[in-house]
Amino acid sequence: MLSKVILAMSFFLLLPNFLQSQEWKNSGNIGLQFSAIGFEDWATGGENASSIVFLLKYNVSYIDSSFQWENDIDLGYGVNYSDEFDWRKNQDMININSKFGHKAFSDFNYAAQLNFKTQFYDGYDYRVSDSNIVSKLFSPAYLNLSVGLDYKPNEHLSLFLSPVSGRLIIMADDSLSDIGAYGAEVGKTVTPELGANFVGKAKWEIFENVFYDSKLELFLNFTPKNPDQVKNVDGSWENNFVLKVNDYLSANAFIHLMYDHDIAPLLQKKYFGGLGLTFKL
Repeated sequence: MLSKVILAMSFFLLLPNFLQSQEWKNSGNIGLQFSAIGFEDWATGGENASSIVFLLKYNVSYIDSSFQWENDIDLGYGVNYSDEFDWRKNQDMININSKFGHKAFSDFNYAAQLNFKTQFYDGYDYRVSDSNIVSKLFSPAYLNLSVGLDYKPNEHLSLFLSPVSGRLIIMADDSLSDIGAYGAEVGKTVTPELGANFVGKAKWEIFENVFYDSKLELFLNFTPKNPDQVKNVDGSWENNFVLKVNDYLSANAFIHLMYDHDIAPLLQKKYFGGLGLTFKL
C-alpha cells in the first residue's frame, strides 16, 4: 500500500512536466546551509561543533483566470558534528503538497489540497541512547486530504481553511506501531482521523534583501482516541528569515514550533542559523 501511495503522489507531482502549455511555471532551488563554532585554549571552555543541511525546494504551478494547480516538494536532510558526539542527524524532511483551486468569488477559491509528509532515515532520542530509534521512513508518515476555501489575494499570501479534512497516520514499522507512537492506534499500520484543517502561508521582503517566509498548519481532530482531547489542536509554525548577499550566498535563520498532544505534552522548538549557498534549478 505504501508503494502505491508514493507512486500516486509522484505521478501527481510530475504530471505537469509532461504537459505543454504556456500557463505552466516551474521554479526551484537547491541549498546548502553551514554553521560552525570552534575553540582553542579558550579559558571559559567550549566544544567544537559544526553542521550542514541540504535543502531542495521545487514548485510546478498552473494558473489562469479560473484555475490554479500548485505542486510543491520540500526535502531536507542535515547533520551535526561535535567532538563529544561525532555525527548526529539534525534535519530530516520529506514534504509533498498539491493544491487545486477553482475561482469562487473575489479573492477566494474553492480548493482541494493533498499533503504527504515523512522522513528519509531513522531518528533517535539521543537523550536516552544513540540506539534508541523513535522514527523511521514511513514511521510516521502523514497523508492529508482537505477540501475548503482558499483566500489568495496575491502571490505572497494564502489562507486555506478546510472544515472537512481526512488524515491518515501511517506507521510502517511494527515496533513503533505496536506502542501506538505518534497518535497511531496500537498495532495498526494506518490510523484514520477526521477533522478541520488550516494552512496559512506568507512571504514578503521585510527590508531590502531581507526575506521572511512563514507557514502555519493547524489540525483539529474530531475523532481522537480520548474523547476529552477533542478540543486539542495540533499545530506547526515554520519561520524562515533570509538575508540575501548575492544570487548564491545568504545568511539564514530558521525557527520551527510544533505542538501535538499525541506526541509530547509541551511545545516543541527547533532553531537553526548559518550561512547558505543556493543554486536555482
